[in-house]
Amino acid sequence: MKTTFKKALLSSSAASMMAFALSCGATNALTVGPDMVEEKRKASDFSEVQLKGPVDGYIKIGKKFSVTVKAPEDMQDKIITEVKGDKLIIKMKKGRYNWKEYKDVAVYVTMPSIDEYTASGSGDSHLSGKIKGKEFEVNLNGSGDITVETSSATELDVDLTGSGDLEIKGGKCTTISASLKGSGDISTKGVKCTKGSFSIMGSGDIDAYASNSAKSNIMGSGDVTIYGSPKEISSRTFGSGEVKTRK
Repeated sequence: MKTTFKKALLSSSAASMMAFALSCGATNALTVGPDMVEEKRKASDFSEVQLKGPVDGYIKIGKKFSVTVKAPEDMQDKIITEVKGDKLIIKMKKGRYNWKEYKDVAVYVTMPSIDEYTASGSGDSHLSGKIKGKEFEVNLNGSGDITVETSSATELDVDLTGSGDLEIKGGKCTTISASLKGSGDISTKGVKCTKGSFSIMGSGDIDAYASNSAKSNIMGSGDVTIYGSPKEISSRTFGSGEVKTRK
């Protein structure tokens, strides 16, 4: 059962920030403008998130589960949030929508931990908080962007297909695997990893850190730039792409 709470606010952007901050512990959702409302959904016990479509996603690591959808009131029932197994799925009902009028539609998720995040489409995603554990997998398919503030998972698996950009700003790992197909870019150079395996098919670039060993395969014009001056480097290239090293 879904409940919508309304209250007029002067600024849509200020209201959005306030609503997300309160959503972690508040019991009421907030209205974010004359046409936009925030609706709190019932969802819990998930460790993976899959976002489909042009909706923006804001994922925060926190103590309690919380899912809030920000959208015009007449669009709320068209945005589906459901848990299947360990995965929270966010998607649109089938239909034709004029998304130019609803460019601020977003979903705010708080969860204790995350093992996998997947975004497909043109929506942008931002993940914040302490991501840790044995493995963290992040996948991007489409033209949207994903930004992850930090990851300290032992194994980091990154996959990008399309023209979007994927960045993990900081953290550490033992092993990183990054695969890129298309014109988008992957940047994980702020994540201090020991070993790395990198693959490019297309014109996109990968910037990553590996202090001990790095293996790269390039097919196309994309470049792999490896920071950390790894002791062992192996590479195969087909095309004009290059493997570069930086301290």
